[in-house]
Amino acid sequence: MSENNTGTMENFDPDLFSERVEAHIKEAQQERNNTNNGSDSFRPYLRKRVILSDRTAYMLSPDELRYLPKFLCDVTLRTPDAEINADHFQYWSWTGCMMSIHNYIQVSGDNESNNDASYAMTRFDSDILRDLSTLLQVSLMVKRAESLIAQGMDIPAHLAKECNPSYSAVFIDSFRIVIRMSTSILEGLLRRRCNALNKDGSLKRNFKNLTTIERMEEAGQEVSDDLREVVEEHKRIASYVNGERAYLWEALPLWHNEYAKPATKKALDSIDNFTKEKKDNMRSLLGSYMTTISKELEKYNNEKSLFSFLNAVRNPTAHNEQIFHSLGSIFVNLCCMVFWDQFPDAFYENHKKTFFKSLSEPGAWGLSPGFRPIDFYPL
Repeated sequence: MSENNTGTMENFDPDLFSERVEAHIKEAQQERNNTNNGSDSFRPYLRKRVILSDRTAYMLSPDELRYLPKFLCDVTLRTPDAEINADHFQYWSWTGCMMSIHNYIQVSGDNESNNDASYAMTRFDSDILRDLSTLLQVSLMVKRAESLIAQGMDIPAHLAKECNPSYSAVFIDSFRIVIRMSTSILEGLLRRRCNALNKDGSLKRNFKNLTTIERMEEAGQEVSDDLREVVEEHKRIASYVNGERAYLWEALPLWHNEYAKPATKKALDSIDNFTKEKKDNMRSLLGSYMTTISKELEKYNNEKSLFSFLNAVRNPTAHNEQIFHSLGSIFVNLCCMVFWDQFPDAFYENHKKTFFKSLSEPGAWGLSPGFRPIDFYPL
């Protein structure tokens, strides 16, 4: 059966987070509603944490980590300058930390977690986790610069002029890199998260060329209720993929509708709801290009879906036709969501203990600097 019928959202009340986000968006609109110049003028707005003002990321449960991007995406999509604040960086850094721990365990074979649960992560191989690790480190560069300034140090871009100009270039254009990396990494993660798909996006053999119920009945073969249910489910899942392989616009709804855990699905329900407020805000950021996108969405009657909007900007971004800095955080949040959606709850407490242990022995990991747990969190 589809995975979205399993699991619960126990001990999680999102109302408090929602109240904080609504108050913050109202304040942001009052402060900066008239400052946008009609172009994609994204900039990280590095103020104090809003959503996680009374806790840190490691205090959240797995379900809260699956649901948190709903609020993070609201902050970006509904504030006048497509804000990215300290809550985003907390979420990304804690995701990177847990990911690095899992990757180390997976590569080294040193697995003390639940063996049944560990099987669930085998589709997330070290290659995709390495790419996601790199994406998150680039995404965190702006926050790390802010931290250095708070310590009285010059920003990395200035420090790098003499010792490493390559770092300076990456730092200055970090979110140009983030938006391009995140679109393809998200596609790769989705193809691994949806069990019906191979890594290249093609349907697995048992979802193609299905023996129809009608053909079996014509041959006089008995069709059990269980088999009938499986065949119908496979047909439904196969209907998401119209070509040889599933691309972003097909893999996103496939994940959302068929495989996402309850907390993830509830968050995606909200994220995908492309409200008039979000559209108007994107129009103020993207200018005339938003008109082009809106016409395309109306043509296919999917103007109410943010996923369709993201698909519309995916190729122009990937092929250097247009750059959408302000949407980089949305793609990064979705990448993190896929990771947490796949992440078995049985791992979580063991991974947290491993993280705190790693703080006292960072050299014992045998991982390159930048990929160790301590290199992600605390931030």
